[in-house]
Amino acid sequence: MTLNLPAPAEFHRALPFPHAVIPDAIAPDELAALAREFETLTWQPDHNDLVMALMAPPPPGGAIAQLIERWQTPEQLARWSALIGEPLVGLVLSAWQYTQGCYLLPHTDADPHRRIAVVVHVSVDSPGGVALAGGALRLFEQASDEGPDSWRIHSEIPTKPGSVVIFEASEVALHAVGEVTAGRRLTLAGWLLTSPDPVMTTRVSPPLPPVHVAAQLLGDAQRNEVRQTQLQTRDVADQGRYQWADLAPTLPVVREISAWASAALTRPLRVVRARLLRLSAGDYTLHKDDVAQRHPDEIAHAIVDVSAEAHGQAIATWHRKPYAVLARPQTPGDAVVVMRTPGVYLWQHYVPKACVDVAVWRLDIGFAEA
Repeated sequence: MTLNLPAPAEFHRALPFPHAVIPDAIAPDELAALAREFETLTWQPDHNDLVMALMAPPPPGGAIAQLIERWQTPEQLARWSALIGEPLVGLVLSAWQYTQGCYLLPHTDADPHRRIAVVVHVSVDSPGGVALAGGALRLFEQASDEGPDSWRIHSEIPTKPGSVVIFEASEVALHAVGEVTAGRRLTLAGWLLTSPDPVMTTRVSPPLPPVHVAAQLLGDAQRNEVRQTQLQTRDVADQGRYQWADLAPTLPVVREISAWASAALTRPLRVVRARLLRLSAGDYTLHKDDVAQRHPDEIAHAIVDVSAEAHGQAIATWHRKPYAVLARPQTPGDAVVVMRTPGVYLWQHYVPKACVDVAVWRLDIGFAEA
């Protein structure tokens, strides 16, 4: 069955970034063969600061390998190349399984070798017949208000077996997979490439900025005092859900963190913003570049964990293109400070919905040169 690609103009007109959904792209008999092969794969957990899911490479000669070969024939590669406007030489796909509690946080696939991202929806069936809940592919756009959470969900693409989603792999193509709360989501995902299969062997990230970590910088008494702060609630659809409070730069705990950061980075710093965040199950924040826009003189950024208990799967990360996790607090009292450097940043917290007994408290502090 030939994969019918959209016209280039239609693909590039799509919002919030070039993409297309191709319904019924896989014939029913081929889809059934793919689903059967998924049940035979050897799954490996892919659990890190960006994703919680199961991944498997395609076995040679099977239904997945046959689909890959058909979609990278010279004729089909010519069609892919016409869509993006430059030569493409191959396709890589891996099998992914998202069960309850699995997710993929917002990120981009920007990479010198990747041009088009491909997602093939294979199945939403589960042992026992549990219907899929969650797991939609989310496409993000920048909000017009330029507020503290300036990225929001533009659209959600449901997991419909047999459909194929393609989108441009670029720095603006921010996307995610929502957490699966019931059932199972089975997909193939990968990229059309400009050089043969470089993804696992020559993946290069830009130089990372200096990062400093202090174990248990804050003691129990200091963390208990901070957690007495009266909080406000932010719950704006698709833009962030958490409790927060702005803190005065003269607060003793903020001054102590500022002194440590100045010593760690060997330069005098002054606080330009200080915020306390509290997140529970299902809460999240998402920032991309907006902090630098609002505080153009900010040169460093600190995160301090003020939680009362260990926080399980709670996540705080910094990413820069294509993405790289710099550091995150591991235990209550830990502090991290990072120098800001030019580039595209994505910073986020996320507490999975399954962590019902977790409350994450974080201090988020920005510094300028004193």
